[in-house]
Amino acid sequence: GCTCTIINSTAERIDAYLIVLGTHGKDDLQFLSGTSAVKIIRKARIPYFVIQKNTPFPSYGNKIVLPMDVAKEMKEKTGWVTYFAKHLEQVIDIVHKKTDDARLANNLQFCTKFFDRYELVYNRIVLGERKSIDQQAVDYASNNECKLIVITTTKEERLWHKIFGFPEAKIIANEKGIPVLCVNPKKDLYVPCI
Repeated sequence: GCTCTIINSTAERIDAYLIVLGTHGKDDLQFLSGTSAVKIIRKARIPYFVIQKNTPFPSYGNKIVLPMDVAKEMKEKTGWVTYFAKHLEQVIDIVHKKTDDARLANNLQFCTKFFDRYELVYNRIVLGERKSIDQQAVDYASNNECKLIVITTTKEERLWHKIFGFPEAKIIANEKGIPVLCVNPKKDLYVPCI
């Protein structure tokens, strides 16, 4: 059967809360067509933890990078970051662009209150304006020896995604091999018991 169907249905059946997926990164020929990894990840209800063949040793870094934008799905991503930061005793670096957008301010306020509630250590880092926040998060993570980047996958598939691929494909296949936790935006909020 289809790999994405088998993996995701098995995960649902055994009530898994996370799936670990290894990729070949940019060397994979399927990178040009949007990668099979993204196709598998987008069909899951639970997050995928994606590693590459050049992913650093697990003891590398002690920070989780949380790229923050205006999307309402940030709440689900915040729950997963909280789970990993608490259980792995990691510092959270919230990276965001400088903006006056009230939606970003609301998302930042939500996540910092959430992190304060669980007594987590976090920093807010303002990044530049040129690249997407997820691309900037990869640059930040590679320059600061971070353990993990948490992103939200594209919510709706469009024609240009079929032609040019999904934007998260570049994040997942980052050159430094930094692991990426891919959270799919869902109507029903699903986060682990923290």
